[in-house]
Amino acid sequence: MLRRLGYRRVLPIANLLLYLTLVGYGDWTLLQNVALSRDVAATQSSEDTSWDPVYIDRPMPLAHVLASSTSYPAVLFAIPFGLLEKGWRGDLIVDAVAAIYLIPLWYTVGRWIDRRTIEDVKSRKVLAFFRWTILVLACLTGLGMTGVYVIALKRYPEAWPDIILSLPIFFWPAFLAYVALWELRAAKKRPVAVEAV
Repeated sequence: MLRRLGYRRVLPIANLLLYLTLVGYGDWTLLQNVALSRDVAATQSSEDTSWDPVYIDRPMPLAHVLASSTSYPAVLFAIPFGLLEKGWRGDLIVDAVAAIYLIPLWYTVGRWIDRRTIEDVKSRKVLAFFRWTILVLACLTGLGMTGVYVIALKRYPEAWPDIILSLPIFFWPAFLAYVALWELRAAKKRPVAVEAV
């Protein structure tokens, strides 16, 4: 069924729906917490000193952490757009731009899965160099991220839910390493045509 539809059609739509659902749920829980803290502040404050938490720096909701880690490259490229505004508007801009970016991101992943054949892989020295470079960088990135996760778990053990829900971020270096390794092997298996003299 997926082969007939094509991963390039299914993955962008499925990941966009997942991202919007998780981000929406995370923002909804955040708004509930702000409304609750407003009610608590209103009952505890006197007339002289009142505290109105319209928007405060807060930890990212867990659903938002999971959404950002599954589509990390899209979120990473969307972060600079968040500097255009401050507070919740900046977060909204990042979420909207990331939702736009993740469509071509997952389309590319799905297209590679759909078109994965040995005949499409070219075996040139320059391409082999780039594939080896991608493989090495992806492995080093994965090792570096593992080190950061170990340090984060040791230094901030109370933040383990955030750390666990951000584990899907490892998909991206693992996927790049797999693509580079698969293409290196496919380039070796591809028969080289020898011209007759």
